[in-house]
Amino acid sequence: MQEIQLIKALQNGDENAFKALVKMYRPMVHRVVFRMVQNNDDTEDLVQDVFIQIWQSICNFRGEAGLKTWIYRMAVNKAINHLRWKRIRNFMSISGNSSKINTEDRLQINDESGFEKLVQMDSHNTILWAMEKLPANQSAAFMLSKAEGLSNPEIAEVLNTTIGAVESLIFRAKKQLKKSLEKHYDEIIS
Repeated sequence: MQEIQLIKALQNGDENAFKALVKMYRPMVHRVVFRMVQNNDDTEDLVQDVFIQIWQSICNFRGEAGLKTWIYRMAVNKAINHLRWKRIRNFMSISGNSSKINTEDRLQINDESGFEKLVQMDSHNTILWAMEKLPANQSAAFMLSKAEGLSNPEIAEVLNTTIGAVESLIFRAKKQLKKSLEKHYDEIIS
């Protein structure tokens, strides 16, 4: 089914078209949201929310952007709003202990490959830690560029901003990540 036919079928309330849309775009939405929120449960909830929003608002789809871009925008906005709300909750929370490692993430270092996995996990966790410190719009622009491989014009369309703003967001994200990671590793080495 071509995109135009799919959109018209969706706008007519065709549930089979919606199932086809979910099958086609769920992996992309899941990947984008997970890369931003880094939590499986939150990701699943947000992915469902994105598709509910698509179903509820497809009649308002004007086609100014492509369907894929529109869906990217919804996914990124849901993730950004979730991250903002999460930061507010963490700030207001007394415990604020959201960095516990899940038992499935723990590794036993009984051989060289276990050690290598631990080093990779530490590097991954450190990068995620640094990414969490970024403002949501910088994190989104950086993730869409580096993880999703979108071009600056595509990111501008997804984030509903200018190409210059995207370039600035990515530049500032890189600068902040470099600063955070340098500080982190300087403290470890010292």
